[in-house]
Amino acid sequence: MRQGNYCRGKDHYRWNGGMTCDYRGVILVRAKEHPRADARGYVRQHILIAEAALGKYLVLPACVHHHTPTQLVICQDNAYHKLLHRRTNALKACGHADWLKCKFCKCYDAPENLRTYKRGKHRYQSLHLECLRKIRQEHRR
Repeated sequence: MRQGNYCRGKDHYRWNGGMTCDYRGVILVRAKEHPRADARGYVRQHILIAEAALGKYLVLPACVHHHTPTQLVICQDNAYHKLLHRRTNALKACGHADWLKCKFCKCYDAPENLRTYKRGKHRYQSLHLECLRKIRQEHRR
């Protein structure tokens, strides 16, 4: 399509089939009619792949997790997606997916060696007892 002296779409010399990347490197595909399309009409490619496998659109709280570049997991909500990331990071760091990370010393340890405290409305943090003592000593000073 030509508008003035400029070519748009398939006639443009840099046309690459309606695909581009965002600033994080996620591949975006042109799909103007899609409900999750952004203002420019692009949708993330992994969402389109997951929807093609399901045969329907994903309901909005659902998201797609990249287990590996070729394996996608459809999550019902963002909380489950965060859980997958937390367990994957723990497995990579220490070899135990169920271990938790101490917020003070940043070391992974078994859940029975950590104490979980509620901080804020929905935020929880895990701390070793020794780390908690150090925090309290620093606050007293």
